[in-house]
Amino acid sequence: MRVIPSQIFLEDSPPEKKIHELLKQVKFSDYDVALHSLNIGKHLYKSWGEGDFVIISKLGLIVLEVKGKVSCNGNGIWIYTDRYGKRIAKKESPSRQAMTFFNSLKENYLNSNFEFNFLKSIPSGWASVITSVNEVPGLNSSNLPELPYEITAYRRHCRDANAFKSWLKSIFVHYKNNQSQELTKEEVTQIHQFLRPKFDMQPSLGAQIEEADYTLNTFTKQQSKVIIGMEGIPRVIIQ
Repeated sequence: MRVIPSQIFLEDSPPEKKIHELLKQVKFSDYDVALHSLNIGKHLYKSWGEGDFVIISKLGLIVLEVKGKVSCNGNGIWIYTDRYGKRIAKKESPSRQAMTFFNSLKENYLNSNFEFNFLKSIPSGWASVITSVNEVPGLNSSNLPELPYEITAYRRHCRDANAFKSWLKSIFVHYKNNQSQELTKEEVTQIHQFLRPKFDMQPSLGAQIEEADYTLNTFTKQQSKVIIGMEGIPRVIIQ
C-alpha cells in the first residue's frame, strides 16, 4: 500500500520504521493508503494528538499504535522504552492510546465532515502493535483486559510482510459487522485528502506589497548607514 510520507524521518522510532516498511509491502487493493504520524488538534483528552498509522483501505479504516517494548508494573502504570533506551511511564496502555486517538478522529473530524454514521458502514477501529516482545502472558493467551489479544500484534506478527498482512486482515474482520461495506477508490481518496490534504498557500497581494515595502525600507536604511560612514572621506570609489 501507499504509505505517506513514503520515507521515514530520521528521528522516528525503530518500531515505527519497521511497520512503515511492512505496510509498503501489504496490498489489499490498488488504492490502499497508510498515513504515518497523523497529528490532530482536537483530541478528546489532550491538547494535541498523534496517531502512528491511520490505514485507509478498501477493507476499512484502522488506527495503529506502535510500540517496541512494553511492560506494566501491576499498579496501572505502563512502561515504554523509547528509541534512546529511556523508560517512560504512562497511565495509558497502547490499546487505550489507539482508542482515544480513533475516537477523537471519529468524533471531531470524520463524523462531522462525512455522511452521518459514516464509520458504522465500514469496518473501523483501533489496534496495537508491539514489535519486540512475544504475547503476554504467553503464546496465544493474552488475557490482559487492557491489551486484548484480538487487536494486538506481537513480534511474530511482524516477522515479515505476509505475517503482518494476515494479522491486519484479521483486525478488519474483527471490526466487521453485517452492514459493513468496502470502501471505493473514490472514498479512500476523499478520506485521505481530507486527513492529509495537498495545498500551496500563497500570500495575498497586500502581504507581498508589505513585504516588498519592508525590504525596500531596510535597504534604504542600510544605504544611509554607508553614506553616513563615508562622510569626511576625501575620496571614495563606489562600484
